[in-house]
Amino acid sequence: MTLDNFGNLWLGMVEGGVCRFDGKTITRFNNQKDLADNEATAIYCDNSGYIWVGGGRTDGLMRYNDVCFSHYTTNEGLSAYEVFGILKDKSGQLWIGTFDGEVNLYDGKSFTHLNINESQSYNPVMKMIQAVNGDIWLATWGAGLLRYDGKSFYRFTKKEGLPGNDLLSIMQDRDGNIWLGTDGAGICRYDGKTFTHFNRENGLNDDTYMSIFQDNTGIIWFGSVSGGVTSFDGKTFTQFTQNEGFCNKPVKRILQDKSNFIWFCTSGKGVVRYDGKSFMYLTEKEGLKANTVNGMTQDRNGNLCFASGSGLSILRADYTDKLGQKSGDDKTNQTVLFRNFSPDDGFSGWGCNGAIVEDDSGTIWISASDRLTRYFPGLDVPDTIAPVIQLTSVQLYNENVPWLDLEKKKDTVLVLGNGVKVRNFQFDSIAKWYAYPENLSLAYNNNYLTFTFVGITPKLNTRVTYKYKLEGLDEDWSTFSSLIRTDAPYGNIPPGTYTFRVKAMNGEGYWSKEFTYTFTIRPPWWKTWWAYAGYMLLFIAAIWLVIYSVIENQRKKIRLIVNERNRIARELHDDIGAELTRITLISQLLQKKPELDAENRDKLRKISEAGKKVMGSISEIIWTMNPKNDNLDSLVAYIRRYVTDYLETNGIDVNIDFPDDIPANEVSDEYRRNVFLVAKEALSNLPKYPTASSVLLSLKIKEKLAEFEISDNGIGFSLKEKQNWGNGLSNMNQRMKAIGGNFQISSSEQQGTFIRLTFPVR
Repeated sequence: MTLDNFGNLWLGMVEGGVCRFDGKTITRFNNQKDLADNEATAIYCDNSGYIWVGGGRTDGLMRYNDVCFSHYTTNEGLSAYEVFGILKDKSGQLWIGTFDGEVNLYDGKSFTHLNINESQSYNPVMKMIQAVNGDIWLATWGAGLLRYDGKSFYRFTKKEGLPGNDLLSIMQDRDGNIWLGTDGAGICRYDGKTFTHFNRENGLNDDTYMSIFQDNTGIIWFGSVSGGVTSFDGKTFTQFTQNEGFCNKPVKRILQDKSNFIWFCTSGKGVVRYDGKSFMYLTEKEGLKANTVNGMTQDRNGNLCFASGSGLSILRADYTDKLGQKSGDDKTNQTVLFRNFSPDDGFSGWGCNGAIVEDDSGTIWISASDRLTRYFPGLDVPDTIAPVIQLTSVQLYNENVPWLDLEKKKDTVLVLGNGVKVRNFQFDSIAKWYAYPENLSLAYNNNYLTFTFVGITPKLNTRVTYKYKLEGLDEDWSTFSSLIRTDAPYGNIPPGTYTFRVKAMNGEGYWSKEFTYTFTIRPPWWKTWWAYAGYMLLFIAAIWLVIYSVIENQRKKIRLIVNERNRIARELHDDIGAELTRITLISQLLQKKPELDAENRDKLRKISEAGKKVMGSISEIIWTMNPKNDNLDSLVAYIRRYVTDYLETNGIDVNIDFPDDIPANEVSDEYRRNVFLVAKEALSNLPKYPTASSVLLSLKIKEKLAEFEISDNGIGFSLKEKQNWGNGLSNMNQRMKAIGGNFQISSSEQQGTFIRLTFPVR
């Protein structure tokens, strides 16, 4: 035996199941009602108030969940099983309106009945209020409005001025007027003498109103079935519909909380909070038990309690401050908003009808379609212990794999039920208890994995929610998933190394530690590193072949050009040169004949000189075209030889300052020809104007630049008078620019002339 948190005595019996004794009556639990087995040899009440029963021959350990809730039906004294309206009067007594049209009074111990029906027909009591003067007003469906002064009932129907006898809501404003919401006849106001009707002609946009409420500023709010919500300031009706951000769903209850927010219970859109400017929706996505909410209240601690057909949802007071706030960068740390109760928690009422009231002791009373439910918040022990998250299996193609059997048969081929073959799998070891492979490595075509997991908690696992992600594939965490879905399938996973992360949160918002599982999908051989290395080698070889082919083609072209240059040089030397030499010799021999007159001898002399000049030009061309001379050393040697022969013949001393070791830098035929012709042009002007007796030639090599300088000791000239040199300066400058070089000249009277040629060499 054991005592529960209410002082009830629980008895476990060998064959009679379990009995609970509350001091007055005995309640029996057996295999025909609640237990799986009648044998109960052990019974215990834990710190959370749960009753644990053990000893059954077939089903082991059982737990009784009905800890925080008590239920009242006709067995406990209610006049009818379906409850609509609940009112707590000023004395603390509960008024309970039922489907049969009776009012049940509960004094904390027992029920007494007040029959308000005038006939045998049932007229459910939908809502009740207590007026300022203490009178109880009852809104019924079918029997109009009733007032109870403590002794007698007074009825108001269409005969007395009501627009209709089917009433859905009732409220007394601060001026003492009674406001009524009807089913199909709009709004009605009773000032104690007459009834005033409001309908579409007065500014309303619906005919049926399920809720009426006056806020602390005096504004009256009307919740309709299809026209949204309407406010009334005493003169004007203001509509809030979809255009203003409100839904067009039925508004079943309206409430103003202690922070002055207005709350609306809707059918299909959850609960809506209005801050005076905009509407905020809280639905199943935010943790609400159901999107159709029939009733609400705020308890003494500021918690908001919402009743729906699926159970009870409580929004704690400290959570309301977090509404609309982001939870931070880690989306998994999102705080749970609602504490939900369902049949698993002992909330076994079916279909809340909308009435929910807190009595003087802090107990919450909830109307339902099959009973009256009582919730004891003080016995609800918060679940402050975070769940323990555990991976339970790693499946392939949605099929369980006998990893334990495969630990010693990793070279085998596993054929799954769907015909998929799994081969070349690798793993280090098998995890204890759940027998999944650790450090799993799979082939590229075995890449459909499903991870199953569970959050272990000492309280109800049905409140556990999960978030997961596959790091390496998912950017964000998943949305919340419940116990209904505790697996995460991933198909067509690309090759790579991944880490599956999962964490669990209990019903109070406490998160477990994160569980991680790392595995690898190996790439096919054609995507491995050594395959890419082979591709790279092949690519490099292909590039090398292309480059080699281009270079070889260039070499062939160069060889053809060289051969052609050699051929032209040979022909110039052997054919044209030989003929010019013959002409020159003949002209010289003819000049020596005595019978030749002076005029013809002069002509022969000119022919001889012209031949010699052409021979010199041909010699220069042959030198230029010879590929063997495509270097700086040959250029310098040729200029030295030309300068010496040319200037010394004209009686000018030549001084040469050339380096001893001239590098064999490559100089193309174009470069050689232009540099030589510029030097030749500069030197050819010296004998024409015999003012210089000596010339200095110098050469400097600076990295890949050559500087060739020519200076004389003549009288010089004014650069402004370039006509002395004709077009030579312009030609020399153009030739040096053509090869990317530079031409400089400086001269002044009595100071001589200085020329510098700068050109690149390779």
